[in-house]
Amino acid sequence: MKFRCSGDSVLGDLEAVLPFVKIIAFGYEDGPSNGVAQNADRATGYRFDLLAVDVDGDHCHDAWDRGKELRIFQLAPLPFGSFERIVLVLSAAEEPNWPVWVPGIKRPADELNQIMSERIDPILVEADSPRLVSATTGLRAEPLACREVADRNVKVQSDWFSYLGLDPQGLPPNRIFAGTR
Repeated sequence: MKFRCSGDSVLGDLEAVLPFVKIIAFGYEDGPSNGVAQNADRATGYRFDLLAVDVDGDHCHDAWDRGKELRIFQLAPLPFGSFERIVLVLSAAEEPNWPVWVPGIKRPADELNQIMSERIDPILVEADSPRLVSATTGLRAEPLACREVADRNVKVQSDWFSYLGLDPQGLPPNRIFAGTR
């Protein structure tokens, strides 16, 4: 299998068809910041974590709605069937809300925390190490760039543009990235 990002670029040996069609966000900061997602072929699930976010100095709450937020995510493949297992566990507690489901909005935090620690965390630790880093305006949008992860220290980047081969001139002006973790 191959990583397929925007266009016909091929990276690595694992298929990641972006954008994602179903997302379960365990963290949410003006958009999903960590959780799990299922790709378009519905056969592969990924754990995702936000690594960096655009902090261009013109940030406002509706920037996300205008598509101006640019986020860098790392993606780690989940074992086959893991995404469905997570959906099954969480569905017993509340009704899924697709395409982006943020569990816990309608439940007491203590109850969700117990479900997460007892039933979901054991599934998440089965994820492979991160295999892909993607720059996108959202997990349901086409990626602007993606790259196979070769270094476990991928979270420590001072220049995401160079790392991902992005041309800063091809993006709206004043884009600056800051690590979030």
